[in-house]
Amino acid sequence: NVSIADCQAILMYDSVNHAIAAVHSGWKGTSLNIVVKTIAKMSETYGTDPLDLLVYLAPSACVDNYEVGKEFTHIFPDSTIRKENKYYFDNRKEILKQLYKSNVLPENIELNRECTITNKRFHSYRRDKSESGRMSALIGIREPI
Repeated sequence: NVSIADCQAILMYDSVNHAIAAVHSGWKGTSLNIVVKTIAKMSETYGTDPLDLLVYLAPSACVDNYEVGKEFTHIFPDSTIRKENKYYFDNRKEILKQLYKSNVLPENIELNRECTITNKRFHSYRRDKSESGRMSALIGIREPI
């Protein structure tokens, strides 16, 4: 279970060892390679092979609306774009790069492209500031009966 409001929730399931992980990755977590570290920890703890992982990326802030400072061009040079003297960060792109780097198969990744900032069905801290609520992303394993 992770709580989000614009940051990326990543839900992972190891289909062989039946292990799960729920990751919250805003720009700081992404800069710290939290996804790579989580997959490494799953491998160490459960014997997870990244080729067996099924991954879901929940709705999050999209690049067109995720305005950041110029310093992001140094932190994430491949995932920061400049438009009309403003900078925008593509957290999803950066997380996908980390998943691919960890050997997760592209066909095992499901990406929800909904933008939490523009879609009012979702909570957004960037849109609503202190009035924003939070969403939960959940993953679980049902024990056999």
